[in-house]
Amino acid sequence: MSRSIAVFAAAAAVVAAASPGLAQSIERSTTRSETTTTQDGDTTRSVTRSTTVGGSISVDADAAIGALVGALEDRADPESRALRRRAERIRAEDAFGVWVADDGGRDVGDCRLTFRDRAFLGVRGVGAEGCPARLARISNWRVENGEALLFRGAGDQDPMRLMMVEGRLIGDGLTLAREGDAGPGPTAGDLDRRDDRGGWSARLSAEDYSGAWKHIETTNTGHRRECTLRLTTNPSFGALGASASGCFGDLMFVSTWRLEDGRVALYKAGGATVAILRGGPSRLSGRTEEGAEVVLYR
Repeated sequence: MSRSIAVFAAAAAVVAAASPGLAQSIERSTTRSETTTTQDGDTTRSVTRSTTVGGSISVDADAAIGALVGALEDRADPESRALRRRAERIRAEDAFGVWVADDGGRDVGDCRLTFRDRAFLGVRGVGAEGCPARLARISNWRVENGEALLFRGAGDQDPMRLMMVEGRLIGDGLTLAREGDAGPGPTAGDLDRRDDRGGWSARLSAEDYSGAWKHIETTNTGHRRECTLRLTTNPSFGALGASASGCFGDLMFVSTWRLEDGRVALYKAGGATVAILRGGPSRLSGRTEEGAEVVLYR
């Protein structure tokens, strides 16, 4: 019997003894009798000793069912496990602002969700624009255990859980990307494991990030244009050489870069920081020191 089948059988046996939603109690007792006979001359005496052994067990059916469902879902959802290896913990400030929704062509249309920054007890508001009913009802969000939870009202007990994967929020069949982020990258249906090297704890080197990267800039008139950032492994005054081509925003000043604690740091001549980016060897995202969104892809 495989381990998964054994786990299911054991959990099912426990759940079968309980009704969902109620804590069940089972008690059992056993009485044992022992008779001893002795003879003293013409007198016979009999002594009977009785011993009662008892015990009880309580089963929380809700907890048992939850553990069983969680174990089965984890085994049945390879997509979630693959994405979790590539995900990083979300900070609230990483999610502020407008996100464009994509559900793989289902019914999301031109849905945009705005994650607001004003909080009360860690809960913040969400604005929905052009969204289908199932997403238009999302009203609040908060960060829990490094994930973004989206609530459909205060009484929602089953919020949507989104992970941050290379600058995008992914989960529950939904992908949220920043406006202008039209490059290739992870989606809710992504099972591409080419960058799956054991998760964010994997040791990547400068060679993994070197080469040409694309970035989409938006001009003051709303036009979009593509520029190129090239990262090299050539030493340059304690860092590595970099150059930009066709960039007119903050990236045009990038001249060096370093890999620092798993993040790509971009610098100007003289050492001032341009941006700190997170991600894998095919996609990087982050913000400049002035707060502008940067997404690099290739």
